Amino acid sequence: ESSSSTQATDKQQNELSSHLISSNKFDITKIKEEQLKDSSIQNKIKEIMLDPTKHPYVFQDGVLYKLMSTNATNTTKTKLIYLPSSMINSLLRSYHNDSLSGHFGICRTYYKIKNKFWWPYMKRSISQHIQSCLLCQQ
Repeated sequence: ESSSSTQATDKQQNELSSHLISSNKFDITKIKEEQLKDSSIQNKIKEIMLDPTKHPYVFQDGVLYKLMSTNATNTTKTKLIYLPSSMINSLLRSYHNDSLSGHFGICRTYYKIKNKFWWPYMKRSISQHIQSCLLCQQ
């Protein structure tokens, strides 16, 4: 009986993973809500409001973005969503652990995320998450 309940649990987990990816739990409304609750993001927004040209960030439509260079000459900058700390673990699970994510290594997971999101110490967070992944450590 325990193997059938394990299979049922696995099936539920797979369905949940598919649902989370398809429901897009990282939509802009959710990100706005979580940014409002994040004190470091709120402090950064205050700094930007005082002097918008001083910081590599932009606050637009109620969302804080980090401006990052997309080429070696720094002529083009792209807006990356400043991910609130409350959403980091969930995002890492979606990009690394979910059934459709493939449990890729640190570099590949970083490259999958870095064109959409940013947060302080992002590479370290990704590295720690993958090093703590039980499936990857086997």
